[in-house]
Amino acid sequence: FYLAYGNLALGAFNLIPAFPLDGGRALRALLWAMRPGFERATLRAIAVARVATVGLVLAGLWQVVSSQATGGLWLILIAWILWGAGDQERVRITVESALRGRNIAPLVRFDFLTLDAEDTLDRAAERIVAAPPQPLYPVVADDAAVGTVTPAMFNAVPLGLWAATKLHWLVRRAPAVPTIGLETQALAALAKLDELRMDALPVSEPGVGVIGLLERSSVARWIEVTASAST
Repeated sequence: FYLAYGNLALGAFNLIPAFPLDGGRALRALLWAMRPGFERATLRAIAVARVATVGLVLAGLWQVVSSQATGGLWLILIAWILWGAGDQERVRITVESALRGRNIAPLVRFDFLTLDAEDTLDRAAERIVAAPPQPLYPVVADDAAVGTVTPAMFNAVPLGLWAATKLHWLVRRAPAVPTIGLETQALAALAKLDELRMDALPVSEPGVGVIGLLERSSVARWIEVTASAST
C-alpha cells in the first residue's frame, strides 16, 4: 500500500507543469503544437514553471507555519531545484538559438596584437599595456605562431628578471593551445572554450597562420544582442 501510494504521489508530482518535470515537458509539447517554434514553446513552458514553483514555495511556507516543517522545507527545496533547472534550460535554449548554424567568422577579432618570441618580457609587457586589452596573445617567430601567452603567465618570472628573459622561454613552459578555423561552428567553439576553461582561442588559416582571436566576450555579446532582438 505504501509503495503504491508513494508511486502515485510521485507520478502526480511529476505532472506539475514545472519544467523540466514531465508535466512541464508535456506543456511544452502542447504549446509547440499550438504554435510552431521549439525555443518559443520552451521559454513559455519555463515561464509557467515559474508560477508553479512559486506555488510550491507558498505551499511549503504554509506547511512550515502549520507545524509541518519537514514537509514544508522539502517543498521549498524542490521548488529551488526546479527554478535552477529551469534557468539552466532557458540559458541553453537561448545560447543554442543564437549560435545554431552559424560559424565563428563574424565573431572573430582581426585587429589583435601578436608578440615576438625574441622580445624580452619587459618589452612584451610594454606592448601589452599600450595596446587594447585581449585575453590571449599569440607569439610568433619567423612569421609562424609558436604559442600563446596571457598576462597572468608573466607572474612566473620575478620582475627583476624580465629584462633578461625572452618570451620564447615563457612560451615553451606554457600548455599548448589549439587553434580553430573560420568555418568552425560557433556552438562547437563555445564548447571548446568551456572544455579548456579559456576566454579566447586563436583562429588560424592553412598556409597563413593565426589571423584572429575568438573571444568568449564576443560570443556572449552576440548571444545578448540576438536574445534581445527575439523578445
